[in-house]
Amino acid sequence: MNVDGDGQIVEGVLSKDMTARGEYLHTWRLKLSTTNTALAAFHLNNKEAKREIKVNYNNKTLPYCSEPTYLGVRLDRTLTYIGVARGGKGAMSSQNF
Repeated sequence: MNVDGDGQIVEGVLSKDMTARGEYLHTWRLKLSTTNTALAAFHLNNKEAKREIKVNYNNKTLPYCSEPTYLGVRLDRTLTYIGVARGGKGAMSSQNF
């Protein structure tokens, strides 16, 4: 979504989407774990990738994560993969080959 640097539009759209998602979860009697849910912005522009977005769900602000991980792999928010390569180097050197 390109909004020319207007983060408030993005936050509004995401909050509205979370409201719709909440209605879906309620319909199917599911519950979103707000303690295990984290937000992160991925962007090619480093300045935009560092922006902390604020998204609400059930009148609660979801937590922001500056270094998100998924299944133990650190995700690179700037999409440069430099940090991932550095992180993998330590893991590779600890292996006994």
